[in-house]
Amino acid sequence: MNRRVIFLVFLSVFRGALAQEAKLGVTINDASTGQPAACTVELVDAKGKLVIENDSFKTGFRCPGAFTKRLPPGRTSLRITRGFETAAFSTNLDLAANREIQLTVRLRRSVDLRQRGWYGGDSHAHMLHGERTIPVKFDFVKLTAQAEDLQWLSLAQAWTLNKPTPEALEKELSSRSTPNCVLNWNLEAPKNYYKGDAGRCLGHCWNIGMNGRTVEGLNVIQVLLDASAWDYESSKPTYANFESHALIHAQGGSAFYTHPARWWMGAWGGQGGYPKKERMRVSNMAVELPLDTLIGPTFDGVDVLTGSGETAANARSFQLWTMLLNHGYRLAATASIRCCAHDPPPAAPVPPQLMPG
Repeated sequence: MNRRVIFLVFLSVFRGALAQEAKLGVTINDASTGQPAACTVELVDAKGKLVIENDSFKTGFRCPGAFTKRLPPGRTSLRITRGFETAAFSTNLDLAANREIQLTVRLRRSVDLRQRGWYGGDSHAHMLHGERTIPVKFDFVKLTAQAEDLQWLSLAQAWTLNKPTPEALEKELSSRSTPNCVLNWNLEAPKNYYKGDAGRCLGHCWNIGMNGRTVEGLNVIQVLLDASAWDYESSKPTYANFESHALIHAQGGSAFYTHPARWWMGAWGGQGGYPKKERMRVSNMAVELPLDTLIGPTFDGVDVLTGSGETAANARSFQLWTMLLNHGYRLAATASIRCCAHDPPPAAPVPPQLMPG
């Protein structure tokens, strides 16, 4: 069989498959403004397959306000969401082969917290984390923030930049910001393990509001990263977390301990001079927090809620915060997702941080 015959057979099969497909076009608008509304779409076709577009988001796909899909004919379910303040839209459609359905959806707010002076966002979101399993673009981060109706998103390390400087990050993020969704950068720093030992965590913090350069012109990003030892960095000089807190405050920022009571059992080691262990206690706990409280406090608040599935750790974090309150320490209670744009999302959503305007 020559190549021409093979091509014609393939073309015939392809055309036959297309003839059996249905076409669905959906436009999503904001009911109050009439403008396109970025959203998250959960579309399940007649064969029970969930439609995805990006390996970093496997519970649906992000949409800027309109999409068109070719789908197998039959009963198809559609669910559209946009954060926590907007009512979800759900429907079932019967798609016919070689037919097209056009649908317009108007998303309505159940509540508008911005009108009450509160703004929702997140300050613990990584563009890339240690695993770096899937490449991510800044445009996808922008669409994700808009689809979740975040009024602000602080994007932490690592970033898809060869040389991350405050100026380079500001350029990438400010150009993608809108009045209703402001993007900026921050760090999960200090993020500190003593001599790179994941069993001896000093504590992790996220920060917000820093100037990117010291008065001497130093890159604050690099200075803070140099002050924390990550996994296996056993030869790195050791710094206390309060030293990083002092720099963050000197730069006009604030620092918040995150997942202060998190730990788990798992495999670790085999690098940095540490023996491989199939089972050890891996810690993200804020071991230095008691010291930082007594000498300051040198930090500004504590996460009492982080990723889904951490019920016990969240409960302990809340108990920690209330204990500090009862001893007279007026520290903010915060929440953050600790999501990674390159990894699958959490199994259940976490409400965004709310800040007064």
